[in-house]
Amino acid sequence: MNATALIKDQNTNRPIIGLGCARLGSVNGLQKADSAALIEEALTQGVKFFDTADIYGQGDSERILKAALGQRNDVFICTKVGQYFPLPMRLFIPFKSFLIPIVAKWKGASQAVTSTRARALPTCFTRGYLTEHVESSLKRLGRDSLDAVLLHGATAKEIADGEPLEALKELRDQGKVRLIGVSAEDRESVVATLALSDVDILQLPLQPDDVDMLKFVDRASANGISVVAREVLGGPIALQAKTPCERTQFINERLQALSRNSSLAAVIIGTSSISHLREITRIFKG
Repeated sequence: MNATALIKDQNTNRPIIGLGCARLGSVNGLQKADSAALIEEALTQGVKFFDTADIYGQGDSERILKAALGQRNDVFICTKVGQYFPLPMRLFIPFKSFLIPIVAKWKGASQAVTSTRARALPTCFTRGYLTEHVESSLKRLGRDSLDAVLLHGATAKEIADGEPLEALKELRDQGKVRLIGVSAEDRESVVATLALSDVDILQLPLQPDDVDMLKFVDRASANGISVVAREVLGGPIALQAKTPCERTQFINERLQALSRNSSLAAVIIGTSSISHLREITRIFKG
């Protein structure tokens, strides 16, 4: 199936829902069996868009997607490159299998992992680095070509430099990548992305009531860029501040509104709960 057609529902001109795969294979996330069950349920619910990154689960997110999806050509996998773990974090990777049961049983360890994950990671967007890590993602995903590769958290300055996107363009010309773009972190990086030509995808945070970012969505869509929204529910802290009744009403109204936004190509929902996934897809489908 055509990659561009997979990003958006061509019959209804409505965005599709995507599964965020950040917690697949992570130390305090879902491990192989539970991850496989979640992906299988996503497919059952009609989810065909999977958002991952080379660092998610220390590479295991991509490996899990490979095991679950194989060579299916009716799915769209979007991965991201450019962020990396600092040396102290990399030293723990060989001991990951030993850490998982400890984190699962000890709340303090789980909180420490969550806190560490919340910190900003260093980045590298040199031509050599991006080429090497795209090649690694190809191997982990078991694909001859990646549906989409995005710069992961590049600053406005790094985006405006041009070299990172040029590196992805070369990989696209070589047939190793089909679509390229940027996973932006803030308004400045979104503006820098929109100033470039030949960008296929712009992924951005779309917090509730963020009117300014919503304007960028419309602008990017008008320029022929496929816009992928994330962080659309405001995060767990914001949701926990609401009563159960308020939370249910908010999620229903928010997802329904997003599903009608024709300027969006896809909306990413990160969840590790099958019941949550079912409820989200039910609401989104309307």
